Amino acid sequence: MTWRPHLGQTDDPPIAPQPMHFFSTQRSITVLTVPPLRLPCASISISCSNSVYHFPSPPPHAAPCAGLPASGLALAHQTAPHYSHNATNYLVNLKFLLVVDGYGSLVPRDPPLIGPGFATNCNVHTNRSVQTEQCTTHPTAAMPLHQFDYIFAIAMIFGFLDAFMIGANDVANSWATSVSSRSVTLKQAMVLATVMEFAGAIGVGGRVADTIRTKIVSIDYFKHDPSVLMLGMTCALVSSSIYLSIATRLGMPVSSTHSIMGGVIGMGVATVGAKNINWGWAGVAQVFAAWAIAPGLAGIFGAIIFTITKYGVLKRENPVKAAFVMVPIYFGFTTAILTMLIVWKGATTIKNPSTALILGSIFGVGGGVALLTVIFLLPYLYRLLIKDDWELKWYHLFFGPLLLKRGDVPPKPEDHAIVTDYYQTFQYGNGNETAAPASTEVAGEDVENDGSKTGSIQKNIDLPTDVEEKKSTKNPLQIAKNFFLRGVNMDVVAHQSKKSSALVGDLKSVHDAAAHYDNKAEHTYSFLQVLTACTASFAHGANDVANAVGPLATVFTIWNSGEKILAKSAAVPIWVLAYCGAAISIGLWFYGYNMMRQLGNRITLHSPSRGFSMELGSAVTVVMATRLALPVSTTQCISGATVGVGLCAGTWRAINWRMIAWIYFGWIITLPCTGIISGCLTGIILNAPHFGS
Repeated sequence: MTWRPHLGQTDDPPIAPQPMHFFSTQRSITVLTVPPLRLPCASISISCSNSVYHFPSPPPHAAPCAGLPASGLALAHQTAPHYSHNATNYLVNLKFLLVVDGYGSLVPRDPPLIGPGFATNCNVHTNRSVQTEQCTTHPTAAMPLHQFDYIFAIAMIFGFLDAFMIGANDVANSWATSVSSRSVTLKQAMVLATVMEFAGAIGVGGRVADTIRTKIVSIDYFKHDPSVLMLGMTCALVSSSIYLSIATRLGMPVSSTHSIMGGVIGMGVATVGAKNINWGWAGVAQVFAAWAIAPGLAGIFGAIIFTITKYGVLKRENPVKAAFVMVPIYFGFTTAILTMLIVWKGATTIKNPSTALILGSIFGVGGGVALLTVIFLLPYLYRLLIKDDWELKWYHLFFGPLLLKRGDVPPKPEDHAIVTDYYQTFQYGNGNETAAPASTEVAGEDVENDGSKTGSIQKNIDLPTDVEEKKSTKNPLQIAKNFFLRGVNMDVVAHQSKKSSALVGDLKSVHDAAAHYDNKAEHTYSFLQVLTACTASFAHGANDVANAVGPLATVFTIWNSGEKILAKSAAVPIWVLAYCGAAISIGLWFYGYNMMRQLGNRITLHSPSRGFSMELGSAVTVVMATRLALPVSTTQCISGATVGVGLCAGTWRAINWRMIAWIYFGWIITLPCTGIISGCLTGIILNAPHFGS
């Protein structure tokens, strides 16, 4: 490279050429090398084939004419972001360090310019002359954006909080049905949900997440300025986590998908303007449609399933024997539906599954599970419910047909319960009055509810006391134990009957409007309900964990590589899936009880047969909507199915409409609340005043 004298150069030999680094934020980084510029008190710009770079002159007191020491002085110059537009120019954000040497030369040094590069011929313009140089370009590795370490740290914190609250809200309201039906205890629900959510997230969770998952804003707007997208997605995580925290505390079951969508809308309005937001069906309009589509379809399917169960099993003359016929059929049908749910919605690693794979999975899994039910579960239920084998243990389930050869059952202790009383009396209000429905349906007939013909085998039940009694102790270990296990020691079902707010209403009247059915027949559906809850939770972990993973993965990709996000998706490291999956599980364990106790029996009376119908109706809706590309939310599906099954009682009084109104209110305000928080944060940060502005 030849050094060409120009106006203002001294007779001293030129300084050795120094590289000037143009660190592009593209995938291929370019180092642009030009000679040192010995231009005292000059204002410089470099015009390349695709960019224009402007170098302001150093402050007057640093110029060589002011007696600069020969040793030189390093001056850091940072201009406000300068955007140069013409037919061939890209956006350029100037940030550099200049060394002013004893000759008054401007020698570009690190830290680098941020700009596109890829130039071959450059013209160096000064206020003294114009100089043309042949420049060279050298690809180099992508560099992390360490100047934005603080943004990545904030995204990590609020990404964890967002996933934590997804577990406490989204996952918890899905399991509220199973816990409220008494099919599983709170601790059992916590363990099962943790295993299934984490397995779904890690096992079949998406290894690739859409950069802007909800397609609200086009990624092209951020192609040349990914750091703004990095900031915007961080603000979206902040707004989503704050809103989910408030909603969970208030007992609002909200959609995590719509929460992060609102955050992206707010970020998009603040960065690219409202006119560039996708307000159509593929974008924001689907949120409003989901308010009617999801609960409506789920309510219809839930009501159909429970009506079949009600008249095909529960109201038959011998409901237990009828249940024995229906249980294998239900198991096969349920697993077939949930297999479709996993293949179409949960298993994001299976791209465009073939028809043969789908049909083989559906019939293979459904038929196989139905066969296993006949071989193993029916003999177990026969010994338990027909023979009243009170000595039967859970592991006897694996004995299968061998249980039929089991000997006679010894006399049962008087106070021993074979199965759970699924219609155990509630304490209402302050605990001074208990539920006593006018009639209980057993074997298809109405009988007086004297406790002798309800099908219940459980007697002398101690009503639950204060479920939030705090243990006073000064033992540090006991204090720590109470803190970490507080979330799993709550009696959710007992708390649901307490009138802790005006939303609870007259639960006694709501529950009295629903019929009670044979307890043994109900018990057969507890196994089905556990199956539906576990599989739906697995699919939720595989699919909806992306609500927290997607934004965090986008922030990490931009920060880690310094790349421009030209693609529509970003790779998701396994540690991000594990990080968010663990946060979801922790949130469920620590605070999931709060959402569970706000729902369930506070909406309508729950039992295993009702809970199974609700969860299967929700799963069928998700499967159909996924196949038809209809916008639905699992939260809204389970809420709609709960109402649909409750209305099968034949009266609107079987539903607590105050709670339904509260739930709908939470859905409606989700988008504007998260959008306002995210938009304000992004706008304030991007336009905040700073020193030197």
